[in-house]
Amino acid sequence: FLKEQIQAEQCLKENLEETLQLEIENCKEEIASISSLKAELERIKVEKGQLESTLREKSQQLESLQEIKISLEEQLKKETAAKATVEQLMFEEKNKAQRLQTELDVSEQVQRDFVKLSQTLQVRHLGNHIQSTKAVLGDRTLPIPDLTNGSS
Repeated sequence: FLKEQIQAEQCLKENLEETLQLEIENCKEEIASISSLKAELERIKVEKGQLESTLREKSQQLESLQEIKISLEEQLKKETAAKATVEQLMFEEKNKAQRLQTELDVSEQVQRDFVKLSQTLQVRHLGNHIQSTKAVLGDRTLPIPDLTNGSS
């Protein structure tokens, strides 16, 4: 009976050892899996840190670019307003130049007409003077002094 009991205990011991060995193997696999997951978690944390750093950088760049965009838009508004002002001044100056050119043309025409009128009046006056001189002198001719030899 003792022999059977020892064999039963031996069998129980072997079963227990096999069970424990299987549990040890399972635990080792779980530890390896946990270790692998832990390494993956660390890699992900590092990558997350890098991505967050990159995100901060890109956010700062975006903010800076938005400020530049706003500044450029304001500058564009000012330049557009200045351009409109210059174009308006240019339009006014062009009109002024055209008006002055027209006035100059009219003034020159008036001057030419005045010169013609003056010449016409001078010719008429000279003609009248000649006629009255002829009427006074009759058919007599007046001596014309010679101004070329220098003696009077």
